Amino acid sequence: MIYTIYTQNLCGYCDAAKLLMKECSIPYNEISLDKDQDAKNLMKEKGFKTVPQIFDGELHIGGYTELRTFLTK
Repeated sequence: MIYTIYTQNLCGYCDAAKLLMKECSIPYNEISLDKDQDAKNLMKEKGFKTVPQIFDGELHIGGYTELRTFLTK
């Protein structure tokens, strides 16, 4: 399963989430809300107000803190 991380520029938590995924050798797709208006609209429709928003397939994990907890279970 490949994770998906929705990010924005200049986001320290986004950078931390990507670094954690790299350190754990977990592949992921990054979708930048700065460059993808459709993705930005989707996040708004789902009620997400912060980034990163991280998914394992269809499973919403949450942000960086939730990702760290999820990966250490």
